[in-house]
Amino acid sequence: MGAEGTETGCAPDDDPPPTIRAAHNRGPEPATLHLLPSLWFRNTWSWDGSTEKPALQAVSAPTGAAWAIRADHPTLGNYHLYGRQPGELLFTGNETNAERLWACPTPRPLCKSAAKWDPIRI
Repeated sequence: MGAEGTETGCAPDDDPPPTIRAAHNRGPEPATLHLLPSLWFRNTWSWDGSTEKPALQAVSAPTGAAWAIRADHPTLGNYHLYGRQPGELLFTGNETNAERLWACPTPRPLCKSAAKWDPIRI
């Protein structure tokens, strides 16, 4: 069981990648669930500048998918994230928005700040 009320699963050799098999509303009232698939990498590239930064990009969706994202990581390899339902793809960097949080210059554009993200819409 993943996040509260969410089941995920994958084959033992991680092929195919994890998928959401079921999501349940465990609240007292009936309600529609809105799932936000996320793909992110731990920000190790900003530590000392010697690590190549991974890349995420929207790619053509295969048959049966409404959208697709390709993830390229220098050591982990290449992965894809697919969605069956149409949706707006949002991308942001993994750097903290220092300007918003601490009023000092942010070194890179496209930052995140806890629950308030500055996404790029595609």
